[in-house]
Amino acid sequence: QPVMEQVVFRLGLANPSSSREEIQQMIGEVQSSISTSQEENTDLIHIQVNHSDPKLAAEIANYTAEEYKKADLLEKNKKARNLREFIEKQIKVSQERLSQIEKRLSELREKGAATGVAIALQNRIGVLEAEHISLLRNFTEKHPDIIKIEEEILAVQNQLKNLPSEEIELAGLNRELEVNERTYRFLKDKFENARIAEAEEIGNVSIVNL
Repeated sequence: QPVMEQVVFRLGLANPSSSREEIQQMIGEVQSSISTSQEENTDLIHIQVNHSDPKLAAEIANYTAEEYKKADLLEKNKKARNLREFIEKQIKVSQERLSQIEKRLSELREKGAATGVAIALQNRIGVLEAEHISLLRNFTEKHPDIIKIEEEILAVQNQLKNLPSEEIELAGLNRELEVNERTYRFLKDKFENARIAEAEEIGNVSIVNL
């Protein structure tokens, strides 16, 4: 419908100020003269127009192809714009969260309530768990090295439990900061790609013969 409406306007059979009834009548008349077929095993679509006026028939066929191409590009750009706007909103959310985390981290450091011991302990647990997984590939759970590393993991976990809440909070915020920074960088990259896609004037439709 939008494509045929533009074709009717270009042909001068109606204009945007015409009544909807007039526009619809002209669209119906033009549409009834058009038939299409797809070339086998291709994406090519043939547009045929049967009309008593050869010049008008050619114009209908050509304008239909051109307006369809324009409509396709508009739809593609619309999708790109929607994606860009969505990513833009996610970037704003990510920025706000990063700001909150950095502010809280600054407060904890200024108070001197946390030294970062929990961060070191959590990193140690990560290393030990990686070693544990590696050892399990070659030994059973009853092997002395496996038992030893499990005991060490448990000991570090107990140390973590006995730390002040500020230390635990600092460690959690640091982890969240790392995740959010990665997410923010990822979104920025996607945003630039979306902006490029939105600015492109290349649609999915090409006219191969006029």
